[in-house]
Amino acid sequence: MQDAPYPADFFHPEVAGYLRNGSWDVVINRQNRSNHRCTTIFPYQKYKRTPNLVPPLTPYGGIFITSNHAVKTESQIKNERQIIQQLIEGLPKDIVFYSQSFYYNFNNWLPFYWQKYHQTTRYSFVIDNLKSWSKDDIATNIRNKIKKAEKELEIKVLADPTIVYQQLSDVLQNKGIHFSLDKKTFLMLDAWLLNNDNRLILGAVDSDGKIYASIYVVFDGDVA
Repeated sequence: MQDAPYPADFFHPEVAGYLRNGSWDVVINRQNRSNHRCTTIFPYQKYKRTPNLVPPLTPYGGIFITSNHAVKTESQIKNERQIIQQLIEGLPKDIVFYSQSFYYNFNNWLPFYWQKYHQTTRYSFVIDNLKSWSKDDIATNIRNKIKKAEKELEIKVLADPTIVYQQLSDVLQNKGIHFSLDKKTFLMLDAWLLNNDNRLILGAVDSDGKIYASIYVVFDGDVA
């Protein structure tokens, strides 16, 4: 798989290894076998006695189609259905439960329906071009709160990833929620993202250097 084009950090085998604790596999469909070009990849989580679920810090996954040589839309849809059907059939036969949040532009789920899977529709809100975004686009009351906060806080780039991890851990603990991602795994994942220049950490800091809030942004090409 090392030569396959990865559409997102979540599909990369190193990231999958970190987040899935090594318990994962992938179903691959190839076209043009002479050069073994991968056209679709379908990674999934493996458990012995528990359901196949989305690993932590993974907003989406499922099937990604890297290429389709069909020209007409009807042929493309038919081709995708055939490929997806083959991928589903490639899943281990001992899987008793499968749950997955697909990427927002995946809309060809009929092969799953034909295999008696159930679908739930969720919505993703995508800003196509952040460069054209302005504070004038938000509600007046929110804009006023931002102006007030700017007098007391400054947004800075943070270098220490443990700040985000600790803040998130504290928030979940206060809500009685267990944080399933251990610190060691988080730092390994962060090192990989930093090495590939795929992450940015921002914090809201006051004049005394106290960090009130932070955000961990992961980049995937031109998508964050």
